[in-house]
Amino acid sequence: MPRNNDFQWARPDQEEEDDGLPINERTYDHEHQAARKRYQDLADRICGLSPGARALLPLDETVNEAIDVYLRQGPKSSRRRQLLRVQTLLRGVDAEALDDALDSDLQGGQNGPKSWRTQLLEGGDAQLMAFVAEHPSADRQQLRTLLRRARATGKPGERAKEKLLSALMELKGQT
Repeated sequence: MPRNNDFQWARPDQEEEDDGLPINERTYDHEHQAARKRYQDLADRICGLSPGARALLPLDETVNEAIDVYLRQGPKSSRRRQLLRVQTLLRGVDAEALDDALDSDLQGGQNGPKSWRTQLLEGGDAQLMAFVAEHPSADRQQLRTLLRRARATGKPGERAKEKLLSALMELKGQT
């Protein structure tokens, strides 16, 4: 039987390997990897926040629901797959706005919860009164109790600092 020497590596309709885009508009693997890494970091940062802090972020309901599902899952379940779903859903959200919100509001711009916590811990009753004047819905007695506990040393003080921060984040989300 004679051999067929008409073998072609490309189909006739695919002779050109070019995708039709100019060279400066093509995307390459390293760009995809960088974008994937960026959304992975965003998902990790957002999933580590408290619900009050997440309420301050510009997120869709579907993203919030996916994060809630991720946080409810145990360590042996499909947490990794759910985190990948959160990362995929974050691609539909403006990453720049999320970065700005995470950096300014939550990490403590001038009026961020972390800066307020630091000011309240270092200051006295005058600082607490200034905070309550700015946030009238704040429970002064609860904040005073949390401040007293947070000024203590050791593990109880650290837990009280975290509770104080979450209370301040919830107040910031209400205003």
